[in-house]
Amino acid sequence: MSKINIELLDRRFKWGLLVTSVLTIFLLGASAWQENISPDWRRLRLEYAALLESKAGDDRGKAISAQFEVGIDHNVLPDLGIIDRCITCHTGLGDPRMAGEKQPFRTHPGTFLTDHPPERFGCTLCHQGQGRATETAAAHGRVDFWLHPMFEKQFMYSSCEKCHDEASLYGEERLLASLESGAAVPGAALISQGRALFDEKGCLGCHVVDGLGGVLGPEISQVGDKTRHDFSFANFEKDEAHEVEAWLKKHFLEPAEISPGTLMPDMGLTPEEAGALTGYVMSMKERDVPVSYQVAPTPPAGPLAGPSGEQLYAMLCSACHGLDGTGSAVPGIRTPSLSNPDTLAVASDDYLRLMISRGRSNTTMPPWGPGLGGLTTAQIDQLVAHIRGWEAPGANIANVSARRGDARMGKAYYRGLCMNCHGAEGGGGAGNALNSFKFLSIASDEFLAATIVHGRPGTAMASWKHLSEQAVSDLLAYVRTWEPSPPPFAEVRRAMRRNRGADNVGVGRLLYEGRCAGCHGENGEGGLGLVLNTPDLLRTADDEFLYKSIVHGRPETAMPAWRSLSAGQVGALISYLRSWQKGPAYALAEAPPLGNYDLGRVHYELACLACHGAEGQGGVGPRLASAAFLSAASDEMLYHWISHG
Repeated sequence: MSKINIELLDRRFKWGLLVTSVLTIFLLGASAWQENISPDWRRLRLEYAALLESKAGDDRGKAISAQFEVGIDHNVLPDLGIIDRCITCHTGLGDPRMAGEKQPFRTHPGTFLTDHPPERFGCTLCHQGQGRATETAAAHGRVDFWLHPMFEKQFMYSSCEKCHDEASLYGEERLLASLESGAAVPGAALISQGRALFDEKGCLGCHVVDGLGGVLGPEISQVGDKTRHDFSFANFEKDEAHEVEAWLKKHFLEPAEISPGTLMPDMGLTPEEAGALTGYVMSMKERDVPVSYQVAPTPPAGPLAGPSGEQLYAMLCSACHGLDGTGSAVPGIRTPSLSNPDTLAVASDDYLRLMISRGRSNTTMPPWGPGLGGLTTAQIDQLVAHIRGWEAPGANIANVSARRGDARMGKAYYRGLCMNCHGAEGGGGAGNALNSFKFLSIASDEFLAATIVHGRPGTAMASWKHLSEQAVSDLLAYVRTWEPSPPPFAEVRRAMRRNRGADNVGVGRLLYEGRCAGCHGENGEGGLGLVLNTPDLLRTADDEFLYKSIVHGRPETAMPAWRSLSAGQVGALISYLRSWQKGPAYALAEAPPLGNYDLGRVHYELACLACHGAEGQGGVGPRLASAAFLSAASDEMLYHWISHG
């Protein structure tokens, strides 16, 4: 290489070294200027110093101004692992004279610093942010890679649960708090509203919180501790903030857009409601502060009652089944109606308990039993009782009777409700045969009505409690059409005249032994049924009374209606009973005119009630409040029995 080329290259190196040195000195100077002369903290400290001087109107104020240093200030909290330099810029936190000043010099609102002195709690424990930073954006955590940026003002109370329990913050009622009830802590109303919405919208139906909840969605017990790196912002617009609170709020408003394929339904929330839910969900944090910082819950004034069945249902079931059990009001959710009369008619309590406890396979119904969804057996019973509360009380059995019914209407009810199990003509199938004359002869209206209204637990027989008294009476009237028509009394009387003699009495004895002796005794001495072998009955009761008692029975008692007997058989039975009669029939005196009802009631209570019951339902004496008995017994017979015993 020539001497000229070496000298040219040497000159270039020297000029390059000179330019680099000058630039380095400039950058070092600029850095020193920025760090020591013009940083955010220094500018703000100088501005605060001037503000202090302007407010130093007395000796004390001048002393405070004189003591103020333009330097970095901080709180070191080793128990919390926190070093906070926030007070470097927020210098007027505890100075009441700064109440009307702009930020960052303004006095801290409220009286929070009284219980939360910065030298013990710092700032980032409650507000989040990057405590060690001294630049505004970095200190507020609005920079890349800082995990917990400072809360927006409306969500500032989302960090309180690190130390406090919910009841002390949002009021004593944890479940179904009223949106208008406010909060125990001023300013926490938004979080309190979100807490109430969380319960009312049934979020626990899909999400587990502290061991209780459904499994369709992710567990959210500590979702407030998550960072923006735990969420996907792939479906966010470029100009939208990639922050946790922004994701949560948009997820509540547009779940399918933010998380395609999610099971989370659109709850129809307003932006305000979504904001309140966001604040509450962000408050779900781990209480990871030392015990000395945790506030013990306020003990309840009285015995602590657990949630009611209604409250449990609202929290866990209403999102899918609706608050009133008619089905979800949320678009996209289709579930059975639990309050439907037909559902309640066929679903027994045991069935409901099983479904709640174990869930239903191949559906979105999760298990809620012990060790599965967090509910105890007692709480499941409370839920079942609440669901059962939607069932109608059922017709009053005492007001139901086949005589009051319309068989034509009853046929329509039967075909709609009963035919599939009991057959088109009552011949049976999955259910019992109803058109059996033996069954109908012993099944009273009361028995049939109770079966229709209350069902038969442990069987497929549903309880049709939504049917009115008239509808049940109509059904009974139709079922009774399958009973054979009893022979008319005139035909029975002719048979008795035609078949006089010992043979007829013998036939009656066989019939009695086969059908009557079990209740009335082998010789009519009574037992489960009344005494028949007594002169006071047989010499007073005429053949028509005995006929009506046999063929119509006593529907309110165990005495069946023997309508299947022929005229000859009924006549033979009456003839056999007459074989016990000693002496001719009594000549019954004419009954007096009807007396005073109120006075008669007094006499009944004094003389009759002890044996026949307050309402004539029977006891030591036979039942008197029987339509069949009263229609068969004439006034003359009643008068004779009352007069002579």
